[in-house]
Amino acid sequence: MIGLLLIGYNRINLTLSALSKSLNLQHYSDNLKIYVSLDGPKNREEARSSLDLINIEQIKKLIFSVNGQLFYHEFNLGVDTHIPWAIGRVLKECEGLIVIEDDIDFSEDAIASMILRLQSAILHNELEPILAMSGIGTIGIGPITIKSRWRTSRYFSAWGYALTRKFWQEHQKRLQKNYDIEGFLDKSINWNLLNNRKKEIWVERFSRENYDYQLQKTIFELGINTIAPSLRIMKNIGFSDAGATNTRYEVPKFMKYRSFEGQVKCENQITLLSRLLNSFLVWLDSNTWAGDGLLSRRGRRIGLRTWIKNKARTIISEKTMKNGTTEQS
Repeated sequence: MIGLLLIGYNRINLTLSALSKSLNLQHYSDNLKIYVSLDGPKNREEARSSLDLINIEQIKKLIFSVNGQLFYHEFNLGVDTHIPWAIGRVLKECEGLIVIEDDIDFSEDAIASMILRLQSAILHNELEPILAMSGIGTIGIGPITIKSRWRTSRYFSAWGYALTRKFWQEHQKRLQKNYDIEGFLDKSINWNLLNNRKKEIWVERFSRENYDYQLQKTIFELGINTIAPSLRIMKNIGFSDAGATNTRYEVPKFMKYRSFEGQVKCENQITLLSRLLNSFLVWLDSNTWAGDGLLSRRGRRIGLRTWIKNKARTIISEKTMKNGTTEQS
């Protein structure tokens, strides 16, 4: 069985909208079960609004109408506890699951594409997480369904993803270990492809213990890739939303342009892209949503123009010193 896990917190209207959209997905798989997990308010004395309570009742009716399951927490667990708890709970019953947070917009085609890819991963005993994210959207005219292609990346994104039970078990084993981060990563091919600057960025991120960074750490340690679409198949609608937990900042430039993410579907098989094209897409991942490339603000300590100026000053200084040494000789 495959689970579709919808994660909610304080934007119950978005969770209800996602659930309503998910009801038709059972036509794509007889083995799909829908789960909703709602985290509680941060303040224990805080009461849900009357509208939220109405939406929750509607969620209950819809989820029970499709023999799904609702997890409702009276008190706040926080995103880094709530989501791993919900994933672990669903994977007790399912061999794999797709995780959608309340600020992710999707289409039936997008989820159907991920269901097919996840079924294939389970059948072939694969570990690789499956993503909905890419640095490229699609620009077009009219209600055209555009075919994307699955390809590989070394990075993980929490903006729509699928995991197998086998991967989650491996991830849990590593969370229980006490080890030196740099020690276990030494044997990872993908980790060793990163330069020292990128490694420093990720080691600092791992120290924060955010659940998505912990998943990325496991991916590096296992020496596996993620399976990502060449074109984005979902989109994040939570940017600049006061109710968001991790997208309160403005929309990144690479996601600002009009696109048809919701209408993109992926074929089941992973396309063997040319090495050059796949390398370009991974480079784009690094400089957009993964955020460890120099073109990404998150991937540099100073602005790009400042870095270029400093580099130019260094080159000029080195030439001046070299010329001075030559003249003295």
